[in-house]
Amino acid sequence: MKFDKNVFHKTNKKWIFLGKMREEFVEFINDNAKNIIHNLEHDSKIVMYSNRLVHIDKHKDDFISNNEYERCIEDIPDIINHPDYLAVHPNGKSISFIKEYSGHVNVAVRVSSDGKLSFRTIYPLIDAMLSHYINTNHAWKVEYDKDDKPIIIGRKKMIKSVIFDLDGTLLDTSEGIISCVQKVIDHFGYGQLDDAGFKSFIGPPINRHLKEIFNISEEESIEAMNYFRGEYIKGDIYRAKVYPGLVDLLTKLRDSGYKTGVATYKREDQAISLLEEKDLLQLFDAVHGSDVAATLTKAEVVNLTINDLGAAASETVMIGDSDNDAIGAEGAGAHFIGVTFGFGFHDKYDIMKFRNIGAADRCEEIYSIVDAFNKKN
Repeated sequence: MKFDKNVFHKTNKKWIFLGKMREEFVEFINDNAKNIIHNLEHDSKIVMYSNRLVHIDKHKDDFISNNEYERCIEDIPDIINHPDYLAVHPNGKSISFIKEYSGHVNVAVRVSSDGKLSFRTIYPLIDAMLSHYINTNHAWKVEYDKDDKPIIIGRKKMIKSVIFDLDGTLLDTSEGIISCVQKVIDHFGYGQLDDAGFKSFIGPPINRHLKEIFNISEEESIEAMNYFRGEYIKGDIYRAKVYPGLVDLLTKLRDSGYKTGVATYKREDQAISLLEEKDLLQLFDAVHGSDVAATLTKAEVVNLTINDLGAAASETVMIGDSDNDAIGAEGAGAHFIGVTFGFGFHDKYDIMKFRNIGAADRCEEIYSIVDAFNKKN
């Protein structure tokens, strides 16, 4: 398919479809640049508006010859479909499809806030800029197999930051949480729970889980959450046990140069108080938890921690014991390691349902998984 720049004059259209972005490119960007480009959809059609022709002509004199300029304009659909490099702009507002002619030529496609794609412009790209994009992990080489399927090759980022969930990952908090849930049941007259029902409260947002388990209104769940928090801080919060091998793990990670953080659904001030009481707080560079109104998602809490640690999401791994942690890590664009010694995942097969780089049955195994990932990359 060739692009005819006279198409707008011939048809009197204000816009046309240039084609769709290949699914392999969409999946790669969603997996590897999610912290930069957001909301990219699989059905990513690319639109060109007639007013972009003016922007194309502005770069005409930048091309080595008029013939190459005309050829590259005709090849815009092919450049998008068969680039030699795929790149994302650091500002998150455009994707580049780069192809080599006498030099490298860049087709820039704008990404709107809702993930829609529109052609922006085409221009020659100097080698120094392409090298900069590659070295900063914003551009990746694309090759193609015998079936024309793209193979994207790039320098993968190594893990630099390790973030932990709290309940069921750092600490066994079951005794205190179950005790406090019982107080909520007694105070509000809710129905009694079995052992599994009590344990289901370990980890998820307390107000949401109260609402689901006891079938109460949003207003009632907030009232019950506030009662829980008020009782919990009186003493039940400290009825927690540090998992075996945790202190050695954290010490080894920090001695090896990793930044460490906590991202939890526990209210942030209570999480900090608990970690301090267990003599763990000094082993973390950042701690984030739920806000007072419990409105933050797990991905938002993870993102706050990532930002404080100063590494990219692609350089971060989240450690957790539940689907909430796995979903939160993926939503934030971080890697994930599941643990089976908590309360959510029972075995590695539960963890395999989510995107992950490993499963650990003991704290000691976490360092080995991180180290193996970095050596491989």
